[in-house]
Amino acid sequence: MKKSHLSIGLIAVVLIILILHINYLRFICDDAFISFRYAKNFVEGHGLVYNIGERVEGYMNFLWTLFLSAFIGLGMDVVVVSQVLGILFSLSTVLLLLYFNRKLYPEESLFNYLAPLFLGCCGAYAAWATGGLETSFYTFLVFLGSFLFITGMNKPRYFIFSGMAFALVCITRLDGLIFAGITFIWLFYLTVFKKRIEFKALVIWTLCFLVPFLTYFFWRWSYYGRFLPNTFYVKVGGMSFYRQGFLYVLDFVKRFWIWLFIVPFVFLNKSARANSKLNIIIPYFTSLIVVFFLYVVYVGGDFMDMYRFLVPILPFFFFLAQEGFRGMYHYSRSKTSLQDSLKGKRRSKPNLTEIKNRKVILIAMETSLIIFIMILLAFPSIESNREWNRNGIDSIGLLREYSRLWTKVGLMFKEIAKPGESLSTRAAGAIPYYSGLYAIDELLLTLKPYPTLKVHNVPRVGHQKVVPMEFLASKKPTHILNHPQIRDEYIQPEEIPVDSLFSNIGYKMLITSIYMSKKETKYFYCLSLKTNNSKKLK
Repeated sequence: MKKSHLSIGLIAVVLIILILHINYLRFICDDAFISFRYAKNFVEGHGLVYNIGERVEGYMNFLWTLFLSAFIGLGMDVVVVSQVLGILFSLSTVLLLLYFNRKLYPEESLFNYLAPLFLGCCGAYAAWATGGLETSFYTFLVFLGSFLFITGMNKPRYFIFSGMAFALVCITRLDGLIFAGITFIWLFYLTVFKKRIEFKALVIWTLCFLVPFLTYFFWRWSYYGRFLPNTFYVKVGGMSFYRQGFLYVLDFVKRFWIWLFIVPFVFLNKSARANSKLNIIIPYFTSLIVVFFLYVVYVGGDFMDMYRFLVPILPFFFFLAQEGFRGMYHYSRSKTSLQDSLKGKRRSKPNLTEIKNRKVILIAMETSLIIFIMILLAFPSIESNREWNRNGIDSIGLLREYSRLWTKVGLMFKEIAKPGESLSTRAAGAIPYYSGLYAIDELLLTLKPYPTLKVHNVPRVGHQKVVPMEFLASKKPTHILNHPQIRDEYIQPEEIPVDSLFSNIGYKMLITSIYMSKKETKYFYCLSLKTNNSKKLK
């Protein structure tokens, strides 16, 4: 009973740390509203589209979007639902990791709680438990598929569920093919070369993966008419961004002091000697981490802080770190025993006090390093919770503020806009979602392809392309927002210059005061074809 109580208590501590950390960083990002808009249109019978009548795959999280649409259909607030689901899947990944540890080590051990603790303390994992995107859902599915693959070596029927889980991974995001592909290679290797798995199991896993995935893939190809999502062609489209990607992962390594994990990684072989199952798990997890790391370097990372592209590999990384620390402990014990035996040849009675003190020192050093790492993993959360933009990267605090402001702007347009009006913006999330207006995405993610369109390149990670102003002038949306301008002070319209390209075709500066709260008023500025009656809206 005592061990059971201790286990429950430790699990509670891990989950409480993670929940508190998530609550500290809780936010919703503007990009999430793009998926919300697709889900809303789907529920209303318009199909999975951003603008009604235009089939453009401007999202990369099909299963997540479909999942959210079910709750929208029930009349629930999708913002709240997305955050609650994100938290639940983050907690589920931690619980699955705890269960995985228990399967590997049935005997109670404090090391079994180390990787979950690292996840709970890591600001990147906690931040993207919310945000509204599919990150935590995707991470859970990836780890679930890997867990079932490892378990399937002893229980072949688990390969059925592993293949299906990886199919769901790839249906959620197409880059899940990296995880599924590496798993297939390992399964093929263990079947054909090592003869550890029956060939039937390989066939079952492959079929359970391919049937649902290919069904989805060919449906989406026929529905949207493009082999890959529009977001891929816009963000990557044959180009690579090695420099940005390298700086992205390098910044992650520096800010979270990842280089410190070299110390426990040195002792992974000690842990593998104590548990033979790790001889497959360690290289398998390592291959998942390395290949996905290289993929993130190739695509260039992201403009949002806290490294959401790297979150799916964190459970694997921290598991390896956990086993490294376990190996350190085994090493300290074996080293003490060896020294004791050597000394025992010279004297019949070993100094028990000296041996005990040596063990205490080694354990204290390892414990201190673990605590130090947990603090360093949490420390970037304090910085990112503030509002800042550095080198094109938006902090969690700034993303939260953007969502708050742009939600108000979207509701403002819903109130003042008339049927048939439209807008263009680089913030294609909350404003189009709440306004319900036809929207031109100036960053092209949800914009239907124009083969002759010459885009402008900008140094913005993840958003390197924007439509030229001449294109907007030719389309004449009612309101042109670009990156939404919201200020604390009121400026006279005549003091704000308007490009002749737009003033010559009837655009004027529209200024609207928006009451954020009883003590806070903001002023929103955009180009508009409507008469500028300085509006005040709550």
